[in-house]
Amino acid sequence: MHFGFGNVDFTRPGLEQKFACESAEKVGASLEFMGAEACQKSWQRLMHETRFNLPEYLLKRFQYHTTFYSDEMISMRSKLALVGPSAFTEKCVDSYTVNWFIQCTDIFFPKLKKIMVDEKDEDLFRQIDKSKGEKIVVLVNQWHLEGIEHHWCHRYG
Repeated sequence: MHFGFGNVDFTRPGLEQKFACESAEKVGASLEFMGAEACQKSWQRLMHETRFNLPEYLLKRFQYHTTFYSDEMISMRSKLALVGPSAFTEKCVDSYTVNWFIQCTDIFFPKLKKIMVDEKDEDLFRQIDKSKGEKIVVLVNQWHLEGIEHHWCHRYG
């Protein structure tokens, strides 16, 4: 609701999963489902996190009210209203936009970002790193790419 997406279920898979399975099949890679974005481990982390703070959130909203952030937020919401959530995520979201959403989440909901992005990046990297096989096709949400690449470069150069 903070970003204006309304009641959209981001946990439902889309056609990207079908295409990833087909791509893996074409190159002879084995398939391994790594779990949903909001997996049991992430839910447990969220349940044990007690530092979500409404007054802090409201203060941040006030602090960022007259900044470039406000202009970008209005622009994002306008695009979203014009094309709808599905078309917005399929056509309007590039690496800059994803990074903007991640940084905004870090500003307004730092504990949520830590759990749902940073810790999930680590979990996914560990699972990818343990995968056996000569060819691996990995399908992850775009907001995990940078974190997984970071862990990969840190481990393998």
